[in-house]
Amino acid sequence: MWNPSAEDAVTQAETARSNKTIIRENPVRSLAKAVLLLEALADEREATPRRLSEVLHEPRTTVYRLLTGLQALDMVEAGSRAGTYRLGWRLLRLGSAVIERLDERQAALPVMERIHERTGETVFLCVRRGDDAVCIERLDGLRVQSLALRLGGSLPLHLGAGPRALLAWEPREEWETYVARVPLEAMTEKTPVTREALFAELQESVDHGYAVSDEDVTDGIASTCTRKPSSCS
Repeated sequence: MWNPSAEDAVTQAETARSNKTIIRENPVRSLAKAVLLLEALADEREATPRRLSEVLHEPRTTVYRLLTGLQALDMVEAGSRAGTYRLGWRLLRLGSAVIERLDERQAALPVMERIHERTGETVFLCVRRGDDAVCIERLDGLRVQSLALRLGGSLPLHLGAGPRALLAWEPREEWETYVARVPLEAMTEKTPVTREALFAELQESVDHGYAVSDEDVTDGIASTCTRKPSSCS
């Protein structure tokens, strides 16, 4: 069994006190920064504090403090390259607990597996959470592997086949309230960014019984999606 040296113990104690001070001074802000850092690591897979500082627009000292605190909780660990960090093993337990309670995933997974086996394409399962579509299951394709929507990731409801399928079968009043409260931001030149363009896409999805995305999320990538709960390929 490894025992830290007295110097290591002092350093860890000082770091713990420093992190507690940060949280005590502004717990909500510190928590939000920690969550954003974890999300950045999920996107980057592995990253240096300098890179995370650039992504989060935070001072490197703040990033170091957050990384140290999260590492002490096993939510972050050293990466495979010197000076890098990656998500820790404890997040696997937390993520698994969330996935296991999702009834939609349990019901849809056998169908997703059949689609994946027949097409060889990436298959997503999305559910609506507020104004976003959240990916709660993903089976990677054998050829093209889109990075736009990873497991646990989300997209606004006007972006992509899966999100639009979730919005399309809502009452039309919900279409109106969505465009009134959510900026229709673009990811490519083909993203529907006006009320008229989005409503045309939604109505076409209802008429055909499925939604289509043709390069409106990622250039060179298309997808189709059935109605909710939204399973896409």
